[in-house]
Amino acid sequence: MDKFNIRSLIKKVVTETLLKESFDSKYYWMDPDTNLHEVDSEGHAPFAAHYISTLIGKNKWVSMKDVYKSMYNIGWVRVAIFGHQGSTILAFNAGIDKNANPRQMTALKDLAIEFNANELRNNGNGLSIPFGNW
Repeated sequence: MDKFNIRSLIKKVVTETLLKESFDSKYYWMDPDTNLHEVDSEGHAPFAAHYISTLIGKNKWVSMKDVYKSMYNIGWVRVAIFGHQGSTILAFNAGIDKNANPRQMTALKDLAIEFNANELRNNGNGLSIPFGNW
């Protein structure tokens, strides 16, 4: 390989790595039927609090500390897609030591492929599934 090809290859690798690092993070809640609900910049908790309040009545007070647990208990999964050290990671959480239902797992794997993720990570139990083992 001559100097020009090596420089071109290095430039390509560095550019791709920087693009992955600058990847705009995306945040969602996935319902039990695998529909994605995009979360705005305020985060997962306000979305969950609003959703739970619609279930129990708008005049009921919803504790922000309990909204994640409430969402997990009714089968929702928290999803985040972000760049880290040149990789794209799709992280999800269905609750402590819980997993998404089989349909959600299939949808999460498809989403990871769509975003060219290098890793699918269950933050609820700390397990990671490297690309290629999906």
